[in-house]
Amino acid sequence: MRKAWKWSWMVLLIWMFALPGTAGAATYELSATAKTNFAKMKAAAAAPLAAKLQSQYDELLALQKQADQWDAQIKALHDRNEAAAADVRKRAAAIDADKVAKLDAQVKQAKEKYKPLFASYAALNDKISAVRPLKNKELNALLKLQASTMKVTVQLAREEIRAKEAALKAAKTTAAASAKKVRAALAETDPLKTRIQAEKSASSTAKKSLAAVWKTFNAAVKQQDAKGASDTLATLGTLARQTNDAKAKQHGLEQKIADVVAKSKSLLA
Repeated sequence: MRKAWKWSWMVLLIWMFALPGTAGAATYELSATAKTNFAKMKAAAAAPLAAKLQSQYDELLALQKQADQWDAQIKALHDRNEAAAADVRKRAAAIDADKVAKLDAQVKQAKEKYKPLFASYAALNDKISAVRPLKNKELNALLKLQASTMKVTVQLAREEIRAKEAALKAAKTTAAASAKKVRAALAETDPLKTRIQAEKSASSTAKKSLAAVWKTFNAAVKQQDAKGASDTLATLGTLARQTNDAKAKQHGLEQKIADVVAKSKSLLA
């Protein structure tokens, strides 16, 4: 009884004080020597305890396999989500890009087209200012007539450019608003990612404890302490289930992220 009590306290202490960074991708397969000792320990134990030991160990292996499956599923879904989100961001940034580029080109073409007209009009007005001091009424009248005739054309050209600039500005504003709406929808993944980090932390904590308690279990097997081994297997099973619960929640959150990304993508249509 004292021996079992001793093992229980050892398990508890190791669980509580497991150091960060000690856990990796744990595998709970007994070494060849440990398997031999485990078999001897079961053979020496009472039938109910021997059956319990095997059942507990089998369950631990099954939980480890489930953990590996969760890891694979989480990684696959996470990678898909990251790729899909990146594609949505890229497409959001390119909303109406062709339309904006076309309108921008039209503004530049119009300015280039009317550049000689504006230059001639400016030169004519400069000429009017230059000859005014000469007080040549006929020349002044002729130049002013030319300027008056050209002024209408210049005004029409400026209105055309302003209209094209207004269309360009409106297109840019609409595109920016649409992109902002998509990014806002995509930002709904941020709190989900924060929750995933919390589940990762919970899983990591359980894994660290698992690695420490596994050493205690091996020690119990080596010392042929069947009751101590059963106690540590019970703790290992509890920790493994906690790890898998955290992984299941993580996968569920990744699925929610996939739904958010799909919703964001639909706004691009």
